[in-house]
Amino acid sequence: MNRVNLFNSSFENPFKGINANGIDDNEMLKYWHSPFKTFIKEYSEDYIFNDLQSIVFMGGRGTGKTMILRYFSYDVQKLESKKLNENLIEHMQKIKSLGFYIRFGLELKSFEGFEYPQEKWKIIFIHYFELSICSKYINVLIDLEKNNQICTQTVNTLLIPALKQTLGCDNTEYISLFDVKTILNNRLMEINKFREDIVFHNAEFKPVKLFKEKDLSFEVVRLIKKYIPALSTVTFLI
Repeated sequence: MNRVNLFNSSFENPFKGINANGIDDNEMLKYWHSPFKTFIKEYSEDYIFNDLQSIVFMGGRGTGKTMILRYFSYDVQKLESKKLNENLIEHMQKIKSLGFYIRFGLELKSFEGFEYPQEKWKIIFIHYFELSICSKYINVLIDLEKNNQICTQTVNTLLIPALKQTLGCDNTEYISLFDVKTILNNRLMEINKFREDIVFHNAEFKPVKLFKEKDLSFEVVRLIKKYIPALSTVTFLI
């Protein structure tokens, strides 16, 4: 695991009162200035995009942690490709990256308490995390398909069956990425129902299929790269 420290004590941070989560994607791109050319010269954007190890950004409020993570996200890079007048897929191939910005907030508090063993809550949260990551993947694939960046026939005939098998779904009527999204939503609803039930009575979490670490966050990436050649050389950043 690598650590990138964004704090520099030699200057007064003018952004310490600003929350990057309150900036929309267009503003994010408008005000982006790469810190890799100024404050953290020992690293580069290519390093962040292509390093296969986990990277931890460290720094106080307003030092740019969220700004960097959001800049690397698919939504902002999609705008960047448009700004540069580049094909979206070709842009991702150029930077060798496809980023996903996911922020977990107050919902974390709902994975504890009610005299339910903490170890079981941890298992349920990992399950929730894997489903949430996978849902982000599918959202991006839906957008790429909508913008004619990936082949619908290849997705429907090769990728969808593999995804359904991974998700433990044998419904033959589910044949599109939107159907996969429905499967994921149904799996997430199992978690929501359990969190509601546990408030009022003893309950056990019994999902259709329980997902452990990397079951979806890594396996679905492997399937996407296998069946969508245009994304085979792209690094998925979470």
